[in-house]
Amino acid sequence: AMAETGIYCVQFLAWAFGGREAEVGGVCYELDPHTGHDTHVAATLHFSGGGIGTLECSLRHPSPREAVICGTRGVIRVSFPFWCPTRFSIQRMSGPA
Repeated sequence: AMAETGIYCVQFLAWAFGGREAEVGGVCYELDPHTGHDTHVAATLHFSGGGIGTLECSLRHPSPREAVICGTRGVIRVSFPFWCPTRFSIQRMSGPA
């Protein structure tokens, strides 16, 4: 899953956080018992200077293949295909988080 679709998730997170370095905070995965390849991966990345990114990629089930950035002033939704976006939406928010 990481080599097939996960690389797009990691690339998007690197872009969203301005290319800052990241450390893996945690990973959960499921392996195919016959091949030993990962079929489902979820991970948390901690970026230098602050910020947390999460990703989930799977070869077991379909997903919306979109990306969501949640910030202090709102939410940005990047529509399918998020790795080569053609549109996005912004939801502005105010007040305490």
